[in-house]
Amino acid sequence: MKNVEVIGNVFEVDPGFAGLQHINISDLSGSEDASIIVNNNTFTNGPAGVTITSWKVGETPWSEDLFTGTIEITGNTFNNVGLTSIENPLRNNVPIFISPEYVNDDATQGRVQDHGQFDADITVEDNTYNGELKLHIYDSEANMQDIFNAIPDGSTVILHGDIKGPVVNGDPYYTNALKIGSTITLTCEDDATLSGIVELNASMTLDHVNYYYKGHNTTYGNIWIGSDDVVIKNSVLFAEYDMNHSVAPNSDRDRSGEFGFIRPVNYNLLLLNNTIQTNAMGIFGGGLPGGIIKGNTFKNLDGYTSRTVWLNWADMNNLTIEGNTIYNRHMVLGGNATITGNKFLELGANGTSGHAFYFWSAFTGSISGNEYSQVDPTQPLATGQNGVIIPDID
Repeated sequence: MKNVEVIGNVFEVDPGFAGLQHINISDLSGSEDASIIVNNNTFTNGPAGVTITSWKVGETPWSEDLFTGTIEITGNTFNNVGLTSIENPLRNNVPIFISPEYVNDDATQGRVQDHGQFDADITVEDNTYNGELKLHIYDSEANMQDIFNAIPDGSTVILHGDIKGPVVNGDPYYTNALKIGSTITLTCEDDATLSGIVELNASMTLDHVNYYYKGHNTTYGNIWIGSDDVVIKNSVLFAEYDMNHSVAPNSDRDRSGEFGFIRPVNYNLLLLNNTIQTNAMGIFGGGLPGGIIKGNTFKNLDGYTSRTVWLNWADMNNLTIEGNTIYNRHMVLGGNATITGNKFLELGANGTSGHAFYFWSAFTGSISGNEYSQVDPTQPLATGQNGVIIPDID
């Protein structure tokens, strides 16, 4: 096949179409004046769009001859076609596929990969992609930060393997965090994990993410919230810190993990239906404009009684804490919050705090309809310092 032109057509299949692609062009001629032109078409639905492969170049399959002609794919519209994969794209999951390792430049913001057996003048531009853009990230990537920097807003990012933030001398530091700055939805495939220090610097959603960290403590926490409207939901978040390497060393190891596992300083947070387990402070807020913490389970790690605060939010503003289950941990309060329908269980067990609330500053919110289970029922449910008036707790 020498010259191919596909111009001005409309291709549409049912959303559940189980075939391969709309157009598959192969058996290519090795002639220098050969050309493939796919312009101004509309492709709707299906697992893939345009596939151009070097199954046969010249006279024999897998010949060493190169296709040296022209490939032009411009002005097309892809509606809900395929996925766009960052690594190892397959012919049946990308809108445009050219040779073994080519990824559409439009969708990956100019990133160019090897064109395999093509040594051609290739133009892929001015195409429109409508629908959800899905990017697959694998732990074999050499520079994870570069990969995340290239993610377009609106993408769904699917993690495979163990995705780690930067590590220095075996110990992650805040200045070497994996920084995510796109408005995305992030999820894990099967048993994939995300670990290290992660900065969430845009409004995004983490849904069904498995976060796992085991190592030295860090100054700023492992999950740093750097934007409003970050949503973490349906996820499992686990961090076990080496208490001998705390940023706040103290003979009483209760101060290890001083700055918390999750740290949304000055930003709101939506934390929904997660399981959070750590031997450090769970969430360290500081001054926050609000948020919702609902339907989560907070637990101390087995064998640890240190840093039993699950929430330190000393300057709340219209925060809602509802329907959570909290084991062995209390919360530090101040400002305005609605705290209702939670279960505080096993308070005082294993040497942990026997009360549910500690008031750091004046509290103007409401606490009602919660359930409490104390090892020592004579312990007060709340305490405070510096003359803070403790509100009534029903």
